[in-house]
Amino acid sequence: MINNQLKITAIIFSIILLGSVGYWLYQTSKPTAIRSILNAYNEKVFKPKGWKVCFLKDQSGLLDQTVDWCYKKWSVYDKSLTKEKLLASYKKRLHDDQLPFTMIVLDDNGKMIGMTSLKPSSGAKELKDWEKPYKAWLGTTVVNDNMQKTLLRKNMLELIQQLALQMGYTQLWWYTSDPKNNWTIEEEIAEKIQECDFRGHTIAIMRLKMHKKITEDSKKEKS
Repeated sequence: MINNQLKITAIIFSIILLGSVGYWLYQTSKPTAIRSILNAYNEKVFKPKGWKVCFLKDQSGLLDQTVDWCYKKWSVYDKSLTKEKLLASYKKRLHDDQLPFTMIVLDDNGKMIGMTSLKPSSGAKELKDWEKPYKAWLGTTVVNDNMQKTLLRKNMLELIQQLALQMGYTQLWWYTSDPKNNWTIEEEIAEKIQECDFRGHTIAIMRLKMHKKITEDSKKEKS
């Protein structure tokens, strides 16, 4: 009787131990997998063009510039926005193994030419009804003026899509303050779900068509 109880106790302990080890391995493998995807995109996509994508966590000296870019884009629409609010928000995105995180793109001189974020929620209380556990939300995405006619935005969006999938998110959403002029709709990369009022202006809630190839042959890239 005692021996059976000891065996049952040993089995239960083994199951708990294996579960704990498995969870630990899963957690520790996430940064490695994410970094592997990022490194692969750098080698195959960004590096040949003289660009480098990295986490803001690794380039925290560019935090203020990231905030400035976001403020310049959004303050036109949201009069309640301040740089202090944005700084507090972006300080929470200094991750590489969990959401939220921010990625930036540098040129071969180390100058920032692009930025984007991936978040577990929209961050807006007005959109709380749209939040779901399987959704990731794209944050403010900006590219430098002289990069507008390149594939930089598409390359960033394609990378973000792969990272979202790696982290278990099956849908990628965002909202834009320019519903009538959206290149992702024109090129059938995303679909507009709904337009709605948001802090004094109209936004469009967007959903990316996951798994759809975003970038085209590099020969089609405009100079």
